[in-house]
Amino acid sequence: MSGIDIPESEVQATIVEGLAALGYDVQITSRQRKRCSHCHKFSGGGDGVSKGVADLLIGRDTWGAIRMPLEIKGTKTVLSDEQERDLRRGMLYVAFSWEDAIKHVAHFEKYYGLRSVAGRVSS
Repeated sequence: MSGIDIPESEVQATIVEGLAALGYDVQITSRQRKRCSHCHKFSGGGDGVSKGVADLLIGRDTWGAIRMPLEIKGTKTVLSDEQERDLRRGMLYVAFSWEDAIKHVAHFEKYYGLRSVAGRVSS
């Protein structure tokens, strides 16, 4: 990982935009935390979402009900205990960049025998 600090929100925006451009359906389950300018407190931060749920659920019309859980991390964010558990179980993919995300989607498509779009983009 480089020494550059890239916020999770920027990584997520790039991934969502890129996947949507390739025709993937992307459901965002996370809420970005924003500092209130007048009260100096954070708002948002996952209200209504169970702890450990992936930031994105990715699918395609051709996948039917199958969804790929993708957790997005910035260069300085870490996995929660719940996310670590799901990663060990093979129930979660984690991306720190667009490159990570597209490789994970290509792997997911191949593993489940789905028509691969990401595989043509991934190196």
